[in-house]
Parts: sequence; C-alpha cells; structure tokens
Amino acid sequence: SKLNGSGSRQDVLNEVQKIIKDRLTEYDYEPLPSNPKIIRWETTASFERHEMVRDGLISSDSPRGIWEITQVGKDYLRKYGYTVKDLDDLLNLNYYL
Repeated sequence: SKLNGSGSRQDVLNEVQKIIKDRLTEYDYEPLPSNPKIIRWETTASFERHEMVRDGLISSDSPRGIWEITQVGKDYLRKYGYTVKDLDDLLNLNYYL
C-alpha cells in the first residue's frame, strides 16, 4: 500500500514492521508491563517519532495520529544515500517514515 507521504500511526507501524521484522526479537514483541495491550517495539517507534519531529524530519503540525515526512526528512534520507526508489521500497510509501 502507498501512504503518499503520511499515514496513521498504525498504518505506518504496519509498514515499518514489514521491513524490520527480521531484526525484531521476541522481547520486542512482548507487551509492556504497564499496559499489556501495547507491544514494546511499537512504543519504541513512537518515541523515535517524537525525536524525528524534534529534528524536523516528521511534521509537527499534522493532524493527531498522522505521521508525515517533511521535505527535510526526505532530504536527510537522500543525503545518506537513499534514492527515490529506495525510499519507495524502504517502507512502500511515497515517501514517509
């Protein structure tokens, strides 16, 4: 699926999981002790999202629950060697993370 630069938290996490599933451990899939309905790696991803907002890579003014990459984010990825095709392939988005 294409998210065209933005998507709901869960849609983005679903796409991210497809890419990093081989790197996630059993521990990553465990629920948090504080809330058994929340999976550990998804919480970590949410915290990272806040860091990316702080760094200007993800929009801070998107509607609640929507994650949207900024031009700065796209430029950052390209700077570190990702091509447009890589960006599309990376998360199957046009482009978002």
